[in-house]
Amino acid sequence: MSALVAAVPLLTVGVAVLGFRRTPLEAGALGTIAAVAVVAAMRTQAIAIGSVLAGTTILAASAGCVLLPGLMFLQISQRRGAAAALAEWMQAIPAPAPAKAAILVVGLAPFVESLTGFGVCLVVVIPAALAFLPRETALKTALVSVNVMPWGTLGLATLVGAGIAGVPANVLGLTSAFTSAPVFPAAAVVATGLASGWQLGWQILGAVLGITFVGLIVAANAILGPAIAGVAAGGGAMGVGLCALRLAGWRLPRLPTGAWPFAVLIILAGLHRILLQVVPTASSFEIGGGGVTWEPLTSPGLALLTAMLLTARYGSVGADLTAGVHRAVKPVCALTLFLLLAQIMNHAGLIQELARVGHRLSGGFDLAVTAAAGAVSGYVSGSNVAGNALLMGSAQAFGADAGAGVVFAAVQNSAAGHAVLASGPIVAMLAGLAQATAPEQTRVLRFGLWMAALNALLIWLAGSVASGVGALG
Repeated sequence: MSALVAAVPLLTVGVAVLGFRRTPLEAGALGTIAAVAVVAAMRTQAIAIGSVLAGTTILAASAGCVLLPGLMFLQISQRRGAAAALAEWMQAIPAPAPAKAAILVVGLAPFVESLTGFGVCLVVVIPAALAFLPRETALKTALVSVNVMPWGTLGLATLVGAGIAGVPANVLGLTSAFTSAPVFPAAAVVATGLASGWQLGWQILGAVLGITFVGLIVAANAILGPAIAGVAAGGGAMGVGLCALRLAGWRLPRLPTGAWPFAVLIILAGLHRILLQVVPTASSFEIGGGGVTWEPLTSPGLALLTAMLLTARYGSVGADLTAGVHRAVKPVCALTLFLLLAQIMNHAGLIQELARVGHRLSGGFDLAVTAAAGAVSGYVSGSNVAGNALLMGSAQAFGADAGAGVVFAAVQNSAAGHAVLASGPIVAMLAGLAQATAPEQTRVLRFGLWMAALNALLIWLAGSVASGVGALG
């Protein structure tokens, strides 16, 4: 079997999205059809259809149990004005624009995105940024803020990626915190640079706050796990930034009471983590099949579902459920198709063939290839979860040959997540919320692609250090 044949399903997805501008749902369907055609043409390689379907079903269920209540909670929190309250509060802070930009990018945005996912932080960031920044600077700052994807939706991408790679979610989350470490200071430096006209003093402030975020997310992954790490790090970095402003003499507005649905979700997610520590047997309940396992009682979907029920107005649960299901249909179907594609490729040996050939041709730049491929998977699919579904198995197999499977899996997780900011769905959401013109969209997209390339480079360097140290692999 040639590498070109093994790569046909992935090339089909790439051509569908980049060449013909197909949606992720359509691209996933075409990629799956191509994978079935390749396996049928091979003839000598039989696959266990039952194992493929079992693995796909379990992974899709683990994601769907977070996506559906997450979208229902999002529906409620938007209707209750929680996101608008946060945006208005951010606008009211009487501080210099570069300081507020840094707090947005490594504080408020990752806090909101880690709770809700789906690029919802843009709902908060765009109106806030437009209030204190020039228009195009505000749009670029908003795009940079969509940068916490491995921990978005309470760490869904990391949880799904861990299931595919066959490593504990806490281990993948902690290792991903190291491979993502340079991304957050870089994002804060870019944000403060855009807001200040690239004045060095403000960029140093951004770097300090970004490094603070990194320290918090590493600690949170180690102590709390990936589901709540982004929330804790974003909230902590925001608190540090606000305290610094207060010490500098700025009078801060009161915290917005209208954002209480987010507070309910934070409390419930924290109680869930505590309960798992008190009742460790909850983690022992597993559903397995097709080479993957899922621990339903550890899913952050439980906290999202409870928060949704507690914050919904009486009599509106049915409407919220209907709206959540309607919004979830396309992303869940697209994700399921990508998972099915990945499972077919894995059981047919296509992923292993790509890993073998990639290892042979990489010329010692194994991690660079993994980072680049991961970035492409996130950009093409528009989702960290779908990107992991596509290439996590390949990255882990690639890394296993090099003796650092976890580091390679983390590089895939980080690279896919931090490239999503430049993807079609995110740029389209930004354009819709800001009513951007076609020229503005083009310039913002070009800027996003440069940021995605920078992120991939930084992740490769961080992964090289982690792999060299050997403590994480």
